[in-house]
Amino acid sequence: MKKLNRVILALSIVCLTQAQATENRAMAPGMWHNLRTGEPIADTHISQGAYIVLDNDGKGKASFQIALVPGDDVMQSLIAFQKTTGITSGKGVAVFNIGDIELDQWTKPGLGGPNHVPNSISEGREGLLVALFSGSTKGNPSSVPPPHVHAMVAGYDSLAPNQTYTGGYPATGGHLGKATVNVVLEMQVDSYPVVIEKEPRLP
Repeated sequence: MKKLNRVILALSIVCLTQAQATENRAMAPGMWHNLRTGEPIADTHISQGAYIVLDNDGKGKASFQIALVPGDDVMQSLIAFQKTTGITSGKGVAVFNIGDIELDQWTKPGLGGPNHVPNSISEGREGLLVALFSGSTKGNPSSVPPPHVHAMVAGYDSLAPNQTYTGGYPATGGHLGKATVNVVLEMQVDSYPVVIEKEPRLP
């Protein structure tokens, strides 16, 4: 019996050590981490989606910088970051140049029709993006909704022959359905220790 207890204790220590190593790996301050695995990145050249821990109080309040590279799927990258770091409540603000964008824009619902329509943009756009990492679903704490993301994108400099630039570019915004990084996306994320419980029907 004593031998069995010693084995159980040894296994518990190993599991605890592995859990601590995973947490330290995913939250080590001052170094870049692979966004999907939390593994440290030794190379100073970022060639894949990555994040760096800017501040962490060890109690759920932390700040991060995310860097995405050309070709990265914006939504899938943010979902992976949320899963890797375990964020349950927070916000992110980004500057970017993205392409293949789909912005869902609100429209007055028709009889049985949708309450939004997708606006697809194939050309690269620059702009601002806000992401909310929104806690858990009420009554199901293990269910974590994906980030709720909205973006505002500007137009681009494309003049017709013999056309004179007069200033100003068209801009549009809405709920981000999908997008890929065209040139760069940099996001500052602040997470909070409070878990926001949301009704299932809310985003």
